[in-house]
Amino acid sequence: MAPPPKSRNNRRSSSSSSYTSTLTTLLFVSICVLAIWMLSSNSAVSPNIHNNDSITDDLPQTTTTTTTTTSAATARSRDQKDPDDPIKSADRNKHHEVDNDLKTTIQDNSIQHIQSHQNPEQSIGGEQDVPSFDTQGYKNNELEVKQNEQKQNLVDDSVEIEKPKEEKKRRKPKKESKKPEGDESEGEKERQREESDGNEEMQHLEWHLCNVTAGADFIPCLDNEKYLKTSHRRHYEHRERHCPEDAPTCLVPLPQGYKTPVQWPNSRDKIWYHNVPHTKLAEVKGHQNWVKLTGEFLTFPGGGTQFIHGALHYIDFLQQAEPGIAWGKHTRVILDVGCGVGSFGGFLFERDVIAMSFAPKDEHEAQVQFALERGIPAISAVMGTQRLQFPSSVFDLVHCARCRVPWHEDGGLLLLELNRVLRPGGFFVWSATPVYQTLEEDVDIWKKMSALTKAMCWELVTIKRDKLNQVGAAFYRKPTTNECYEQREKNEPPMCKDDDDPNDAWYVPLQACMHRLPVDKAERGTRWPETWPLRLQKAPYWLNKSQKGVSGKLIPQDFAADNERWKNVVDELSTIGISWSNVRNIMDMHAVYGGFAAALKDLPVWVFNVVNTDSPNTLPIIYERGLIGIYHDWCESFSTYPRTYDLLHADHLFSKLKKRCNLVLVIAEVDRIVRPGGKLIVRDDSSALEEVENLLKSLHWEITSKNQEAINPFNKLPAIADGSFKLFESHAILIYIASAFPGVANHWYPADLTRRAKIHSVLDWHHLNLRQGAAPYVLHTVLAPVLGLPSNRQAQAEADKILTSSLSKIETIWLKGNGRYLLGSFQPSIADLSMVCEIMQLELLDEKDRNRILSPHKKVQQWIESTRNATKPHFDEVHNVLYKMKLKLSLQRSNQVDGMAESRIKTPLTSKM
Repeated sequence: MAPPPKSRNNRRSSSSSSYTSTLTTLLFVSICVLAIWMLSSNSAVSPNIHNNDSITDDLPQTTTTTTTTTSAATARSRDQKDPDDPIKSADRNKHHEVDNDLKTTIQDNSIQHIQSHQNPEQSIGGEQDVPSFDTQGYKNNELEVKQNEQKQNLVDDSVEIEKPKEEKKRRKPKKESKKPEGDESEGEKERQREESDGNEEMQHLEWHLCNVTAGADFIPCLDNEKYLKTSHRRHYEHRERHCPEDAPTCLVPLPQGYKTPVQWPNSRDKIWYHNVPHTKLAEVKGHQNWVKLTGEFLTFPGGGTQFIHGALHYIDFLQQAEPGIAWGKHTRVILDVGCGVGSFGGFLFERDVIAMSFAPKDEHEAQVQFALERGIPAISAVMGTQRLQFPSSVFDLVHCARCRVPWHEDGGLLLLELNRVLRPGGFFVWSATPVYQTLEEDVDIWKKMSALTKAMCWELVTIKRDKLNQVGAAFYRKPTTNECYEQREKNEPPMCKDDDDPNDAWYVPLQACMHRLPVDKAERGTRWPETWPLRLQKAPYWLNKSQKGVSGKLIPQDFAADNERWKNVVDELSTIGISWSNVRNIMDMHAVYGGFAAALKDLPVWVFNVVNTDSPNTLPIIYERGLIGIYHDWCESFSTYPRTYDLLHADHLFSKLKKRCNLVLVIAEVDRIVRPGGKLIVRDDSSALEEVENLLKSLHWEITSKNQEAINPFNKLPAIADGSFKLFESHAILIYIASAFPGVANHWYPADLTRRAKIHSVLDWHHLNLRQGAAPYVLHTVLAPVLGLPSNRQAQAEADKILTSSLSKIETIWLKGNGRYLLGSFQPSIADLSMVCEIMQLELLDEKDRNRILSPHKKVQQWIESTRNATKPHFDEVHNVLYKMKLKLSLQRSNQVDGMAESRIKTPLTSKM
């Protein structure tokens, strides 16, 4: 509704107790939008990811748009007898006005659509070069994108009850003969060029299914059959990355019978067989408790070749053997070579350790895919002829349990690569038969390894035997100084050349040499990081305080601003419909300092931070904080299986990529690696946003847009635009609306200065008292379990006290007098609107708890009803979304009670005879 004509200088006063419909709508939308949003947040922040003002103040302004979409059914889930066909979308998604954005987000974004494709979610921004780091800054556009979930098997866990009924159809694929992977990209550049002529045409792009030998497991850079036919194999070159000359833009089909993945932590122990339909490892490794086929599930007893009796016992054995490891304190980030099915890394989470596991895509069918489906970090990679895509000196410990790597061959080439990535003073734990068996081959390997590790100046700290598993482990430690290197009789392995940067790792050939260790105490590697979790929030000691960071500010300020920028990200993403109970594997596609990942520390998720190869090298900072990451160029395919991430986050990525490669191939890659039901959060400038949005529309992703940062530079709600005038903060908005428009009754914001002052005293008290109780109490009592957030009983109890105390003061102080409204008035003011919306959040509580809180306060209850009557019908219109949430929660509680009763009835009685 357009605002009425305004006159700031000639506002009419009125003593009428009624007010205009327009004012009612404006007042309630401005204040109650905030109150409704507070239902799922414990702080007054925007439901959109926002940039801190310290980051954006130097940068040119851009329009911010946020969009949420839901995709239509996809041909990928259909029978694959019809392999290859155009997929076409002509849908246009309607953009909502700012006033309706939050309501739309709550009603629609949290709904899980039961269809055969799925739901990634997005938000977007742009970039600007800065002098010293040669990279891009931050602007604040957001795009949330949801892609539909698999049709037959999704469970609706959302708090909303509305869901769209329509299911758009993609064209059935045309039948084609199978092609080798290398041929899939033939002619792609020309086709992409034609497809990208104009944004209008992008919405009508025709996509085809990948018709390749690898089928639903297609990894373009690892399944390049054109290369594999002619590749050398002695040094495992055929298992390394060999991307097609033209990146494929086809869509990877789903395996038949695909189901919504099992949620963490249950996924650590079992996954759906049809999601990773491979049984070879169950057949050949089942006796070692790697994986077993159990009905519809693949189950993981937690064993491995070296720890048949469970990973947790083995993990504790390693620390008992060498207490210096100190899992979760001294040792936080480790590299697991040859990860099996990921059980070692999966159980290390219980010790506050995150393992970066890797293994090749080889005859051990889908071992990395098993790990990722279970919710355990892993990538497909091999130790062959090229460096691993990690910086130097970042892993606290490297682990190899029968990882099948010939460390002693080729002058120790592969072990020297581990030396490159291992932190000075870090451990190499080798659990393999040469350590504890006496067969001739094992003895020979042990002798060669002993000579090699001695020449590398690694200290053999101890060798211990695990009696339960009947295995042994050798513990080596990398030196912390160059003293041993300088005292060696032979320079073998040799020291690397001075101009060889140990952090260069993107398609860099391996070299059989060692890099000198840092000497200057201000250099990285001369000190061990702070213990976990202190290292997460503390800027590394070795950052150059005079150097400019990514956004152009000095690094200490830049690091602090990045932390501040993301600190409310959990609340913000929760408000746009992300249920954290459905999120486990997260990738930050354009990480800077790891602030996004750090903000998610208290959730049961893990984040893979990707630092782009043409960006500043901030990956060592990320590892120093106790997080994991990798180098990558998004103009190429990522080394992971399809359907492996629940949430992708792309901050100012696409505007940068479009200068170097076609975004069609990037979007196809995003579609490949996001799980059905997954989310994509993108932030970028308006031109990149439009291109990404149109590409997603062509894939039938359903998009909801918001334009908010243009109104509020803090990117928070509520915010209004009145012509060219923009304003944010709820109470400021209320005052402006009540003052700026003619025909507004005087009682809302009286002309009398003494009465105005009293209204301001209520508004100020509200923010510092009632708001600190009501919103946090509802969050921790009702919304946290629904959104998958960790419960906090202490915060709940504290909020309860503040809320109870605040209601008592409203009763005895603010409602004192003969009037029905605050300050003893006989007519409502903007203070009544503000306060009543805050208290209305309590509607979400169960009836018993709500009565416990409100029943002692009769005057408060009468005041709420009076305010409702004075603002009919707009009061109920504005709170309609809240009533729907209340109904949904009430039904859920009723079902839970019924389920418990039924369980008690059906439980058979047993007795020992």
